[in-house]
Amino acid sequence: MDAFADFIEEAGRGQFRAPAGEGWTAERIVAYVASNNEQLIATTEALLAGRETSYDNRGALGDRALDAYAASYNGLRGLVDRLAITVAVLRDLTAQLGAVGDTPVPSRVQDGDQVVLDAPTPWLKVLETNADRHTRERLDQLRALREDPKG
Repeated sequence: MDAFADFIEEAGRGQFRAPAGEGWTAERIVAYVASNNEQLIATTEALLAGRETSYDNRGALGDRALDAYAASYNGLRGLVDRLAITVAVLRDLTAQLGAVGDTPVPSRVQDGDQVVLDAPTPWLKVLETNADRHTRERLDQLRALREDPKG
């Protein structure tokens, strides 16, 4: 299974319900994944160019930032298109890493209020974790917006 492909397919189906409580809308979830991918791309490009770099996903968090990002792509359909582009670029760059992927990169990953990672980490491990576990978590979030909240 390919978490990115599954996520793009699910997001492309559209027609999500509003979240319960203060959860993220489908647009915010997709905006988060796409904007986070852009940060991963920038860090990977810097690493491949031999520049010192770091990664911090907090720039992709926050409702205002996510809403502005979504608006810049004209909503969900445009976000899905942008997401597909970021996935293709990220896959291409990841394939180019080779031994550079073992380079420890200062990385901070936050999920809500919880800091999941705050340490230099081999960059390929960060990318693999994002492509699999992180994307699957967001896919589950997205799929939950199709389910009846009353069960």
